[in-house]
Amino acid sequence: MANDSIAIRRVALASVIGATIEWYDFFLYGVIAGIVLNKLYFPGHDQVV
Repeated sequence: MANDSIAIRRVALASVIGATIEWYDFFLYGVIAGIVLNKLYFPGHDQVV
C-alpha cells in the first residue's frame, strides 16, 4: 500500500514538472515571437509590406 502512495506522488510530481517546463517553453516562445520575430518577418522599411 505504501508503494502505491509513493508511485502516485512520483507520477504527480513528474506531471507538475513536465507541465511547468512546457508552460515555460510556450511563454518564452511567445516573448521571443513578440520581440524578435516581428522584426524579422515584418520589416519597417516599407509601409505597404
